[in-house]
Amino acid sequence: MQIVLLALLNDGAILSIAYDNVRYRNRPEAWNMRVVLGMATILGVVGPVAAFGMFYLGDRVFHLGHPELRTMMYLTLSVAGHLTIFQARTRGPFWSIRPARVLLLAVLGTQIVATLIAGFGIFMTPLGWRYAALVWGYALVWFVVTDRVKLLGYRVLDPSGAPSDTSRSPAARSRADLAAMAASVAPFHTDVDTSPGEPVYHDTSACPYGNEINRDGHALAGTGGRRRCEWCDAHAGVAPFHTDTDTDVDQPVYHDLVACRYAQEITRDGHDIAGSVGRRRCEWCEAHAGVEDAQDASQKEKST
Repeated sequence: MQIVLLALLNDGAILSIAYDNVRYRNRPEAWNMRVVLGMATILGVVGPVAAFGMFYLGDRVFHLGHPELRTMMYLTLSVAGHLTIFQARTRGPFWSIRPARVLLLAVLGTQIVATLIAGFGIFMTPLGWRYAALVWGYALVWFVVTDRVKLLGYRVLDPSGAPSDTSRSPAARSRADLAAMAASVAPFHTDVDTSPGEPVYHDTSACPYGNEINRDGHALAGTGGRRRCEWCDAHAGVAPFHTDTDTDVDQPVYHDLVACRYAQEITRDGHDIAGSVGRRRCEWCEAHAGVEDAQDASQKEKST
């Protein structure tokens, strides 16, 4: 029964990982299997060492009976195992990227349930609140120790660190890099079936018409010689969307182009907030803006 409870509570928390906050890269991920397998081995070895340490304390120091010891180990595996999620999700310290609320609440919720089961003795021998608190303290101490071991492991296995592309400012990128990023970041406009008499394009993330077009699947790349949407023109630079503090705490950026896929994701997830509040511009938006200016200049030259 204890194994079944572990599996059920683990699944409840693991499902929420899909909604966690991450630092995106502007290029597809290329897995370094040496680092991946190395870190998996390190975390996989430290976990059992901590579990055997708890077993030793319960058996030889506190002299618990086997039924109580089984309950203690159940709670240890549950709490320590879920805390590992917060270590494995970052290559920096566990606090370097704030976890999503849904992940944090899922882990806390399942572990509160696990603690109540162990404390009251539901489907198992009661452990008692004193030993339940001991398990939590022990797991938290090993959580901090394991996080430091993880940092040391990354330092040994991957000294270069391979920093994320998002740590670089737009100014640090070459014009070729920006142009490459901008190739798939063109403003959206209506297709011929949607608005044949009003040829406009939408390039502001807050534009309700641009968002509606994107939602209905009528978004087409490029301006196509169309004029800019009046709403976009009137609100340009007024209320760009950016991530909230729970989504991108370490890389404060804002997004002001409706074609930016990150802005679309933020809007879809309900994390869009008006204003730039001192944040730097998203690299995708910066890249597109530069290419768009060049296209406008080219069109003006052709017209003259």
